[in-house]
Amino acid sequence: MDGPPEIDLTLWGKSRGLPGRYPLVCHLLDAAAAAETLWDDYLSPGLRASLANELGVGERHARHLLAYWAALHDICKCMFCFQAQDETGLGQLSGYPEVRAEPKGHAFAAHVWLGQLLVAAGYKVGRKSSPAIRVAQLLGGHHGRFSPFNHREFRDPLDSLPALGDGKWEEQRQAIAALVHELTGRPEPPQQVSAAGGALACGLVILADWLVSQDTFLHKQIGAGLPESGDVACLGQHLVRSRASASRLLREAGLGQLTFKPGGFGDDFPFTPNGLQKSISECLPALVDGDPGLLLIMAPMGEGKTEAALHAGRLMGEAAGMPGYFVGLPTMATSDQMLRRVDDFRRRRVEGADSLTLLHGMAWLNATYSAEGDSVVGGSPVGGEDKHACSDGQLP
Repeated sequence: MDGPPEIDLTLWGKSRGLPGRYPLVCHLLDAAAAAETLWDDYLSPGLRASLANELGVGERHARHLLAYWAALHDICKCMFCFQAQDETGLGQLSGYPEVRAEPKGHAFAAHVWLGQLLVAAGYKVGRKSSPAIRVAQLLGGHHGRFSPFNHREFRDPLDSLPALGDGKWEEQRQAIAALVHELTGRPEPPQQVSAAGGALACGLVILADWLVSQDTFLHKQIGAGLPESGDVACLGQHLVRSRASASRLLREAGLGQLTFKPGGFGDDFPFTPNGLQKSISECLPALVDGDPGLLLIMAPMGEGKTEAALHAGRLMGEAAGMPGYFVGLPTMATSDQMLRRVDDFRRRRVEGADSLTLLHGMAWLNATYSAEGDSVVGGSPVGGEDKHACSDGQLP
């Protein structure tokens, strides 16, 4: 009896700006390795526990699932209309039928195609929130656009989306899916995928994809040598090499687990706390219990709310196992000013990896944030005032 078909390494996943076409399956395995490393080295302990709970599985199981899902995100680049974007690459494919159908994006195609694959793997299906439907939607949305559920597409993807193609196109998609499932630990389907869990999983897949799509990483991968064949052994070796490279990728991107030096308010700030700050520093530690919580501070301007919030946020984040901050302000000008205060706190108190990001559209003009920009002093930069914030450390 014939075994499963080898993966066709002439199916490309990346080509623009590269010295040669990068095999699709290699990109998918790279994404799996990045997802594993994000789980190990970036997600805080509390966020790992929370995400596993949202999937109804243990943490080790959740890690395998995220790697598997990351390895499926671009699987529908295995279709004629995508491969035809590189005419030379398409010409090297053998045995694939030409598909005369309206071209569709590979992300939407994944949304349509993955549902039946997951059902066949034992994922529950029923309501729109069932794991088979939700995972297909979140992976189909890895470029930021999510498609609504369509029963006809879900029931018969090849008939409803002819651009997918049948014959060897379908054979290779099935073979790739089986291989990445094997190499990521053959994870069993999750019990559930909540809306929150799906959103977090999708964010991690997007981040993993971004990390391994960088030109510098792809050049290094090609320079180190690509698999000689598409069998499990050779591709398993590629996954091992990708795992070895993933930690460096995270470090270069400034991604890691945020930790703080131990201490009280007097260690966080070089001054004696006022009444508000003293009350929080003395009373809050006895109130935090490891679960997420909400602290509302109401006081006039000039009463030290920012320092009180930074101190309280450290205590609450550490107690919940989810350290980090998101600081939201009403204008670009106030965000620029707050950046300096948060950075000053960060430089004194943070240990380990961290990243401070100014999240408004004119951040590039702030010389405090970007060495290439012009200094912004005493006012808001030119442009609209929307979506103003700075973020430090882990996902909130």
